[in-house]
Amino acid sequence: MKRKIDIFTAVAAICAFPRHSHAFSFHDFRRNGCSTFTRMHVKLQEVGSPLELGPIPQQELPMTLKTAGVSTVEDAKAKLMMICPNMTGKNSQENDLVEDLINFLEEEYKASTPIQTVAFFDLAIGGTWELLMSTNMVGKTSKSPSESDELLGVFDDNELGMRLKLVNGLSQIIDTEKRQMVNEVEWEVDGSQDCWHGKFSTVSRYDLVNQSTRLITKLEEHVLDNKTKGRVPSGELVNEIVSGLIDEMSIELFDPHNLSCDTTYVDGDIRIVRYTAGDGRNTSEGVRNIFLRSK
Repeated sequence: MKRKIDIFTAVAAICAFPRHSHAFSFHDFRRNGCSTFTRMHVKLQEVGSPLELGPIPQQELPMTLKTAGVSTVEDAKAKLMMICPNMTGKNSQENDLVEDLINFLEEEYKASTPIQTVAFFDLAIGGTWELLMSTNMVGKTSKSPSESDELLGVFDDNELGMRLKLVNGLSQIIDTEKRQMVNEVEWEVDGSQDCWHGKFSTVSRYDLVNQSTRLITKLEEHVLDNKTKGRVPSGELVNEIVSGLIDEMSIELFDPHNLSCDTTYVDGDIRIVRYTAGDGRNTSEGVRNIFLRSK
């Protein structure tokens, strides 16, 4: 009959083996700050080399505000400015962290004394803002707004592909006296024989809803400004540029007609906008834009 071997007897026997045999050692998990026991694997090594015993590799811990070192508004703003410009939407933990950071700032804003008058709100939102991120664009491109580009079609039957680039990202200029909002990008089109550049703007008017921080925008015009000296693009090229801009710009910024948006956070550095309604022509419900103050 086979006898059952007590684990402690087995360990004692192993430890009594001669020096030329393989050996085992135990790892003190408390030294790594672990409060729970995890599975282990044993590495056998020759005599003279240090013995190692460690946990089986596991997946990264979920990224949370605590593990990201965020406890204040300034921490959250700094983390957003670090993560957002390079987001691809492919990292689910990073996406969740950004969502948590936005929610954190919005909750802190609600808890603080909100802007009570239209004059103070105008002062807070007026000026020039640079788009840091639109949640509508996450996952659409792996590049930051200032690096995005779009390969355009064939022009004048010359089979030369031309590439559209947005330069320096998108700016939003808010004129509180005129109740006007302008979304503006600089663009370039490069080909093997041709090069064009200029600006594109969407010009809207906005109204405050019941003297609150909710805005309703009405699109007035799209302006494509060619800055190339001495040359006028063909109608075909203009159509291709506009088509490329639609792909490169977030839809709520390209076509903001009849959109409602709430300012859910604003201070001297950063502004967060949440879109709450539309006229059915685009899907902007729940989209957030994050802007950094430029001027």
